[in-house]
Amino acid sequence: MTIMWASRVHRLDAVALGQLFQQGFHGKFMKFGFTATTAQAGSRLIGEYLQQFCRQNLVVSIQGGHLNGCLLLNDGKKALGYHTFLHRLGQTLPWRDRLRLLLFLGLLDQPVPADSIYIDFVAVAPAQRGHGIGTALLRFCQRRCTRLSLSVVTANRTAYQLYQKLGFCEARTQQSQLTQWWFGFTEWSEMQWSVAPQFKTPTIQV
Repeated sequence: MTIMWASRVHRLDAVALGQLFQQGFHGKFMKFGFTATTAQAGSRLIGEYLQQFCRQNLVVSIQGGHLNGCLLLNDGKKALGYHTFLHRLGQTLPWRDRLRLLLFLGLLDQPVPADSIYIDFVAVAPAQRGHGIGTALLRFCQRRCTRLSLSVVTANRTAYQLYQKLGFCEARTQQSQLTQWWFGFTEWSEMQWSVAPQFKTPTIQV
């Protein structure tokens, strides 16, 4: 297993990235009312977007030449390629599905704390889960960042305990009936990690 920045991968498979995203959010896609076909098409577009515009902040796990995990960092800077993504969305999905996907992504999106690098998501191929890939992706980031933050569904004890094991501490919890309606959970926790308390400015080391 090799963990590296996606920018250093010569040929990064956008389809495989989209599949990882879909697998990571499968339950939420289904709860949100997507058909399997629409979830696949939307995830493929997200994979293309990640491949084209997010490689500098995308960490990937590769084993045997195959992508089996990824993690996206968000430094709070304005995302590039958003209009391209919207254009491709318009070419691919009917308007109802476009609106549904944009609402889905909007509800998942969390504001980036001013003093931290935010982990947008961690995704591992289902067949490879439980083999330390998520841990390796997170430790890769911890060796290169001074502060990290993320959000996790509080009831997801496996993920919550993994983050605790890696030194993340719960900063606060939030509740929303809207997420209960759309995603099936009411409460999520914001967790933070820092290499040392004296660091004030978040950085990413390549």
